[in-house]
Amino acid sequence: MKIERRGDFMDIDIGGNIEHVLKRAETLQLAKGIIGLSKACSWEYQAYDDYWVTGCDNAFVPNDGTPKDNGMIFCPYCGQRIEVVEG
Repeated sequence: MKIERRGDFMDIDIGGNIEHVLKRAETLQLAKGIIGLSKACSWEYQAYDDYWVTGCDNAFVPNDGTPKDNGMIFCPYCGQRIEVVEG
């Protein structure tokens, strides 16, 4: 793998064809399922206090909008996929 900095961005050469990359991604996804990382972390919005309670017992306050509005996919505390609970 080769990483180059280009201004504010990083260019990563993964050193393989797309089939190789997809196979590695599939293997990683299987491994995550085996060790339990495919579970979701439930996030519930607390309107009164304007913050999100996470399933891993943390609190999060985005500057604006929802986690999805901010492009958040994974919980920054436990690393599991964020699942917003409507409540």
